[in-house]
Amino acid sequence: MSPSRTRRPLGQVALVGAGTGDPGLLARRAAELLEQADLVVADERVADAVLALAAPGAEVQRTPAGEPQGPVLVAAGKEGKRVVRLLPGDPYLGPEGAKEAEAAVKAKLRLEVVPGLPAPVAVPAFAGVPVGLPRTVARAEDADWAGLAGAPGTLVLTCPVSEVAKAASSLVEHGRKPTTDVAVTVGGTTPAQQTVVATLETVEAAVRDLSGEAVVVVGEAAKKVDKLGWFEQRA
Repeated sequence: MSPSRTRRPLGQVALVGAGTGDPGLLARRAAELLEQADLVVADERVADAVLALAAPGAEVQRTPAGEPQGPVLVAAGKEGKRVVRLLPGDPYLGPEGAKEAEAAVKAKLRLEVVPGLPAPVAVPAFAGVPVGLPRTVARAEDADWAGLAGAPGTLVLTCPVSEVAKAASSLVEHGRKPTTDVAVTVGGTTPAQQTVVATLETVEAAVRDLSGEAVVVVGEAAKKVDKLGWFEQRA
């Protein structure tokens, strides 16, 4: 008889939403998984403050933004490792999360998905903008400007600050009033947060000194920043 082989138990792949950079906003389950992880595979957009919650002995790998890591996750899971894949915002905001989940399921690994707060939800709340309903959320680079300009309620856009003026012009070109209120926030939920309030016709000048990724709120709700803004006013 040939000697029996001991099979290594399969590990687990957890897709975890890293939110907007403030580790205090992570789900409790997300923090637990990071503390137990053998391997953390983090999108380069994930904040260092979130990565700091990983177990002291965990291996940490940084990966290019938006690039699926299915083979890496599956290989580590088959070695019996507890793998955490950290993605900015929520795991299923971009297509890479779903592709990685499919890879884990196909490999018959245990899969867990922990939601995270996406920037279009968390950042306006920190800036003092009660977005409310109805709302339309879009990435400016993929925008259907005619549809967005006519969308009811509040519009929330994400884009680099360098694209804010172009987005504003596109909305006006497709029918939004130039005097429509706009709030632009960068560094949302982190100590670097900055918010400016303007209109579609004046926002280009208002964001001149800002940089980085922005959350742009278009509509009546933007007027509330002066009254409801709390995070940037803290001592």
